[in-house]
Amino acid sequence: DDEEIAQAALYARESQGSDQAFESALKLYKRSDNPRVRSKVIHVLSEFESPNVVSTLLEIAKDAADETVRRKAIHALGAQGSPEAIKGLKVIIETPGDTQIRRKALYALGDTRSKDLPSYFGSIAVSSDELQLAKAAIHALADIDYGNVNEQLLNVYKNARAAEIRKTVLHTLPDRDDFNAVPFLSEVAMADKDVSLRKSAVYALGDIETLAAANALKAVFAKSTDKDVRKSTLYAIKEIEQQESIDFLVSVAKSDRDDRLSVSAVHAVADALDDENPELLLEIYKSTSIHDVKKAVLWMVADAEDSRAVRILNEMIKNEPDEELRRRAIQALGNTEHDDAVPVLMNIVRNNNSLRLRKEAVRELGQIDSPASQRAIEQILSEDLN
Repeated sequence: DDEEIAQAALYARESQGSDQAFESALKLYKRSDNPRVRSKVIHVLSEFESPNVVSTLLEIAKDAADETVRRKAIHALGAQGSPEAIKGLKVIIETPGDTQIRRKALYALGDTRSKDLPSYFGSIAVSSDELQLAKAAIHALADIDYGNVNEQLLNVYKNARAAEIRKTVLHTLPDRDDFNAVPFLSEVAMADKDVSLRKSAVYALGDIETLAAANALKAVFAKSTDKDVRKSTLYAIKEIEQQESIDFLVSVAKSDRDDRLSVSAVHAVADALDDENPELLLEIYKSTSIHDVKKAVLWMVADAEDSRAVRILNEMIKNEPDEELRRRAIQALGNTEHDDAVPVLMNIVRNNNSLRLRKEAVRELGQIDSPASQRAIEQILSEDLN
């Protein structure tokens, strides 16, 4: 209670100003060992215009035992924004120690809007031996809305020692509206020696979500010889909500040039459609002769978990000559967990010529586990189905 009263008095004293009030606040900080109280005192200290404010906050930021208190002091330094505060924050950043505190100082320094920050953050990103600090410098750099930020980001990409740093640069570019990222990312996606960086550039293109980015991804798919990069383009382009993206994925799914890529395209189409148009998956099923692609379509249709999925799977079962694929379609019916699948499965149990498929249909009735499926199973148990 005494500390609460002291805090109230402190706020009242702050409104009066004066060096004496600053000293009173500092005494309360030193007297208390409660991090919550100390954090509040730091807020009050930062409001004074005393020449001792910055040096006091720097001392707290460097030496306080509690991390929350240190973070509060660093934030207050950023809000101060004076040349002394900027210099002090840079000392914290450049002094080996707690990486989290140094990262906090980076972001606080960004709040000062100092003119030299683009080049300073760029130099930290390139020179730091600590990966997390270098990545934080890139994010802080990308958050700046003035100066030669784009030039600095490209410089970091060219000169960074670690691939993780370069990846971080790639992932910041889509958010920079003042930088035409598509040509640069396209070049990286097609030409960088590091496959992981090429894939990161591909996913960054997907994050841009424009028709230009979609066309760039199609070009990467067509020209790249690396299957992992080409697969990445399929999952990246599905993020771009353009009809051209869906059309491209469907064309790859129907192609017989590479089974693995066609299967990936099916998954990407299903994710892009988000259960909105399972009929398009049926179109792919009818157009392909690849067994694995057909299996992938069956499971993606089942994920729709509605009456449309049941209708489409029933059509597949009726028209598919391959018994193994019919069995997979019956499994997919159970996976829908929809009551509309119950009469379809019962029809198979009663009328199909294949004992294997009839047994599979009974098992899938058990998977649905609803009152309707339970009644159907009871009916099977009581009927002579031979």
